[in-house]
Amino acid sequence: MSGILFHARELVLSQIPDQHHGLLEMNVHWTAGVLIFAASLIGVLVVCSKYRRMTPAWPALASSFLNAGLIGAGEAFEHAGGVFNHDFWHYLHMVAGLLAVYFLWRAMKLMADARTERTYAAYIAGFAALIIIPVFLASLAETNWDPVIEWGFFLVAMVPTLVMGALALMQSRRLMLAHARIASFKSFIAMQLGLFTWTIIILTTVIFAGRVAAQIGNGFLYIWTHALQDVLLAATGMFIIILAYTFSKTAAIYQPIMAFSAATKRIRRT
Repeated sequence: MSGILFHARELVLSQIPDQHHGLLEMNVHWTAGVLIFAASLIGVLVVCSKYRRMTPAWPALASSFLNAGLIGAGEAFEHAGGVFNHDFWHYLHMVAGLLAVYFLWRAMKLMADARTERTYAAYIAGFAALIIIPVFLASLAETNWDPVIEWGFFLVAMVPTLVMGALALMQSRRLMLAHARIASFKSFIAMQLGLFTWTIIILTTVIFAGRVAAQIGNGFLYIWTHALQDVLLAATGMFIIILAYTFSKTAAIYQPIMAFSAATKRIRRT
């Protein structure tokens, strides 16, 4: 572990800023981040092209997938470039974590209530915040992970993230109970969304824990949380691909049925 010095209490005494403190684990971290971003783009493409007619929640699902992918993109790209580039991607993936949980909660609520979106103001505000907040904080930062900005950001961002996580878990349980007695793709999707909810929440919590460990200088906790992030990034990407595949198969089965039903209704009216 070149680049990190420990004493008996395993506190970080010195850190090398390049290659994620000199650890070869950075290669795994970068790869996991890029892969989850690629998986999220596939998920967005499938939802927008094949699943949008199947559920009114497709904008929220696509937004949740995209923000989940931006968590990985931020984790990967924050290590390239100067202070502004580093902190822009750093805070972008932290904000994206909150938005991924929020839009996932919104999607499951729409699916459970079987209603359509009335306004897209939440999407506009969310993606505006995704750009404005990282740009603003990165312009204030004087060093990578500026401790003054980090602690203030944690206090502001951690609470709504945890609250939205709790709401998303309750909503996933509600959705699974609503489809528990239905032996169909809908019940399978409800179960997958529940697992995806847990993965996103654990990932965002571990990221917060890792940043706190870095700020207080706890090397043992920092390394373990960072290694766990790699596993969770890969797991999140896997769930996105599984959900995209399920959405694709569901659309392939039900869209012809829906088209036939619509044609039958038109014939009856004539």
